[in-house]
Amino acid sequence: RQDLLALPGAQLSEIKTVISHQQALAQSGPFLKLHHFATKAWGNTADAARYVAEQGDQTLAAIASAETAKLYGLQILAEGVNEDGDNTTRFIVIEKEGAQRQPIAAAPGQRLSMLFTVDHKPGRLARTGLRGRAEERPRRGDGRDHGAARVPCRHHRRSVARPPAAGRR
Repeated sequence: RQDLLALPGAQLSEIKTVISHQQALAQSGPFLKLHHFATKAWGNTADAARYVAEQGDQTLAAIASAETAKLYGLQILAEGVNEDGDNTTRFIVIEKEGAQRQPIAAAPGQRLSMLFTVDHKPGRLARTGLRGRAEERPRRGDGRDHGAARVPCRHHRRSVARPPAAGRR
């Protein structure tokens, strides 16, 4: 759940600008439009809340979690401003085969997307061993590195890709 956070004592009617990660802003679109708030994309929701706390500006708010409000001493002006109450972000650690970790588990219908780069050589992306749809796109800059992949997340234990061979990124 995402909430609208502001300085203690701030009023909803005083808020002019809301900052947050672009995905949180998109997920809260109807609420933001209803109140005619200006928006600004931020690196992540927690950093947006930290910035609001540091600025001391009663007209500035952030979209973030209730836990973040507690962390930075902010008040919740509006609860559950996101459109879909089932928004979840998962962080996944990718490490060498054989490491003792819990497998990735997801409910049916959920997706996992990975983004990585490989050397721009014929067949390099295919040799990662992906078992799903891979989309290739040039990386910004010199255009020599490619390798964006979107991989379906399964509801059972399964490796999604082989670890990179020595010398590959």
